[in-house]
Amino acid sequence: MLSIVLILLSVLVLNGCGEMSIKEIRDNADELVGKEVITSGTVVRSTKIMTFAAFLIEDETGQNSMWVRVAPDSMLPEEGMKMRVKGILVKEVLGYHIWATEVKQV
Repeated sequence: MLSIVLILLSVLVLNGCGEMSIKEIRDNADELVGKEVITSGTVVRSTKIMTFAAFLIEDETGQNSMWVRVAPDSMLPEEGMKMRVKGILVKEVLGYHIWATEVKQV
């Protein structure tokens, strides 16, 4: 029984199923590029321009923020909403962002 529990815990850890803070993602961004991350924060800005749709979340300290890209036909959350985001961390010319595969209000 103990071996089954250890195997399940190992799978969860290796698959990155645990939620990370925005600061943890930023501090380890180079190692996390291309991997699934889960985080949450408060929406401080949203923008949609043609096929580009994204919103900026920040942590409770207001010191750490991260852009979250979503599909262009997605509804963007309003400022002040607390969101939980699951997606792939991407690095582009302007920096790191999360390409969201799942977004939920919390």
